[in-house]
Amino acid sequence: MSLRTQPEAATTRTRKRSWLALDVMVTELSSGSGGRPVVAEGVLPEGASPPLHVHHDLDDSFYLLAGTMVLRCGEEVWVAGPGEWVPFPRGVPHTFRVMGGPARVLMVHGNDSFMGLVRDLGQSAEEPGFPRPTEAPSLDELSRAMAAHDITTVGPCMEQDEAEALLAALTGRAGSEHVSRWLGPTDERNGSVGLPGAPCQARAVSAARASTAPLVGAIATSPR
Repeated sequence: MSLRTQPEAATTRTRKRSWLALDVMVTELSSGSGGRPVVAEGVLPEGASPPLHVHHDLDDSFYLLAGTMVLRCGEEVWVAGPGEWVPFPRGVPHTFRVMGGPARVLMVHGNDSFMGLVRDLGQSAEEPGFPRPTEAPSLDELSRAMAAHDITTVGPCMEQDEAEALLAALTGRAGSEHVSRWLGPTDERNGSVGLPGAPCQARAVSAARASTAPLVGAIATSPR
């Protein structure tokens, strides 16, 4: 019996391509063609932190495969570790900082606006002499590049001292008064400064389902 590749399967596969953008290695696993989600793996160095920003037409969500992050989404802050889904709904300002070593994430997006930014700013791993030394863009240059891909910068990145204070409070190593300048008022419903609240999470549920449903369907129907 001969084995033959199914024509329809061949047309759905994406050739893996990688870019190094802002010291983050991003590998595209699914290009999003044919109505499928954009899926990419990102390897982020310790200390990586984007400026506080808003995606206007993208639910910027990812699955944390390895590493630790301190995250801010709107008025909420929390710590995520391996095996956690991180939802950043469109229209909500968010940022994060990678702590204690590198992190690896699996991004699942509904469009390729973020990957467009990666391609514009990054070096392709297929270029001769990769990786070549480059200068990081200024904040103004980065903001303009992000704006070209429907992303608006609304604040600075999360600095190390802020992230350390949040991490200490959220893991019980410091009192909430120690980080009041970063956290704002404590949630009176449960006395916690460490749990993501309902607004951001609730808005993210439908977005996460919408983002992952095509991927689940593609996996379910893919040839074994």
